[in-house]
Amino acid sequence: MPTIIQCPPTEQPDITCFLSENFGSPKGSKNRYGHLIQGIVLRCVDSDIAAMDALACSDLKLKKYKGDIGVPHYFVSKEGIIRKYIEEENIAWGFVDQLKGPLDLTPFIWKLVDDNPTIPIDYYTITIAVEKDLFTSLNKCDCVGLKDTKAYSQLVQLVAWLTEKFVIPKTKNYVAFNQQINESAEEECGECLDSVCFICDVANYCQKCKNKGKTEYR
Repeated sequence: MPTIIQCPPTEQPDITCFLSENFGSPKGSKNRYGHLIQGIVLRCVDSDIAAMDALACSDLKLKKYKGDIGVPHYFVSKEGIIRKYIEEENIAWGFVDQLKGPLDLTPFIWKLVDDNPTIPIDYYTITIAVEKDLFTSLNKCDCVGLKDTKAYSQLVQLVAWLTEKFVIPKTKNYVAFNQQINESAEEECGECLDSVCFICDVANYCQKCKNKGKTEYR
């Protein structure tokens, strides 16, 4: 008899590729210098999808770039639109200052930083930028309803799919928001992030089975 498992593999969510030339350290260099993808970092940004597309199209100079975050691997808008800007095998500019040097990891409290104390975080992580309004525009009083939004559902599915694709453990030691691991970024996403257990939702994500006749899933 076939083995019955709880959930089918997570499918890739709807993603629009909009590949940028702003990647690598130095810019344009491919691959990760032998480092494997070990985790995922999510960062909240004030930019909407139009601003992120414009950033991806710009001819940025890494050493002269003044922003805190450059072009990420992925971006999720408050409407739930997912953009892919950088191929996963390449280094995205998730923490620009670390790539420009000198390397300062003292604000970070995270297992992967402890495991890689002399290596920029971007060398071994996938960076997902999230439009900050996804977490702050629900209402002015509380954060009720966040889990029911399309954008949050899309974000959860994206991370669940990536963790399975790259065999990343679905725990906070390997998947985390910058706000949760960086003492200097306590307000990056706002209070609504703390109203949900994002990593719990990723770990418990179950892809709906489209073929009810398949007996290996239930």
